[in-house]
Amino acid sequence: MDDERISLRMGPSEVQSMDSYLEEHPELGNRSLLIRTALREYIKRDGISTPSDSKSGIFVRFNEVELIALLLLKQRGMCLNEEEFIRKCVTDIITPKVSAEESADIFRQAQQMKL
Repeated sequence: MDDERISLRMGPSEVQSMDSYLEEHPELGNRSLLIRTALREYIKRDGISTPSDSKSGIFVRFNEVELIALLLLKQRGMCLNEEEFIRKCVTDIITPKVSAEESADIFRQAQQMKL
């Protein structure tokens, strides 16, 4: 089995809450399965993709402060969503380095290639 073992510290009230939840939901099995399921659902709920989820593209990890900053940008209406903001930043980095014609050509070629 290739699973990685990790340690998790929880306070007594958190452990009690988890055990109470497991008593009410025996289909979740044990603590480990509950934690894995909860983590998967949390990630899925927030729309975070993992490297194994995506067929193509780039997976970028952000720290907690960066993620909060992106969320605040979205909440303040400065971007539609976090992904759109990142995409615009990349475009803004590329565009000044090449002429408008070259930039348009690069993106036209990229659309035709579609990794």
